Amino acid sequence: MKQSMGQITFQVVLLGLGILFLSESFGIAGSAAGGTLAPAAFPKAICGLLLALVAMSIITTLARRVRTSGGASATLASNARAYVGTVGVALLLVLYTAVLEQLGYVIATSTLIFVVVSILALLDPARQRKPGAVDVLKLVAFSVAVAAAIFFIFTTWFGIVLPAVGWMGI
Repeated sequence: MKQSMGQITFQVVLLGLGILFLSESFGIAGSAAGGTLAPAAFPKAICGLLLALVAMSIITTLARRVRTSGGASATLASNARAYVGTVGVALLLVLYTAVLEQLGYVIATSTLIFVVVSILALLDPARQRKPGAVDVLKLVAFSVAVAAAIFFIFTTWFGIVLPAVGWMGI
């Protein structure tokens, strides 16, 4: 699938925002409360990962455009899928921040991972078959395992308090 100029522009804007956020993260002051992890460590790590992934995406997109027939724009259907996916994920992130405190980290994050991966998989034009019950169960297990692992790592190793409700703080 060929990428439109709008998608490349979005990637470049995202790269610029990542650079801006990374530079701002260096201005985060240390905490007097102590702890094993500095307050700026997580924002720096996330921004660094974002920059690396966006840079890889830009490079592969440009390489794909060079290989194909002069970089003609993608079809209307693939553009519509890309915009629906982008807007859908952005809206889900806003909803996630709204329900995080009420549902707790593990439930909210598991749900977010499940729904985002489902949306992106269903909008993938190269998908040959519809997902079955086994695929859904695998995705549920993956989503819960990732969210629980992140919760455990941050609460146990880093001593960071995440929103929790219910059984065992999850």
